[in-house]
Amino acid sequence: MKDYALVLMDCRMPLMSGLDATRLIRSSSLSRNRSIPIIAFTADGLESNHKACLAAGMNDWITKPISPAALIQVVEKWLPARNAVLVVPASGRPAD
Repeated sequence: MKDYALVLMDCRMPLMSGLDATRLIRSSSLSRNRSIPIIAFTADGLESNHKACLAAGMNDWITKPISPAALIQVVEKWLPARNAVLVVPASGRPAD
């Protein structure tokens, strides 16, 4: 089983909705990372849909069509450590 840093969840999937999948991730004792950031992808930009995504346990949402800038912004919001710069000296070992 893999660990993931973030989930991009489509709200309308064929076998299980993104809302149901999120509820399952958040409630499952089998889930290794129940607190993983889950970002909703939805074509429905209504406030009621946004509230439903948050109520299901999603952390944020982005509407379709997705612009690259909006995607980068939401990913950076939830994965701030990814923006850190690792400085590796000439020795090849990271500095403490």
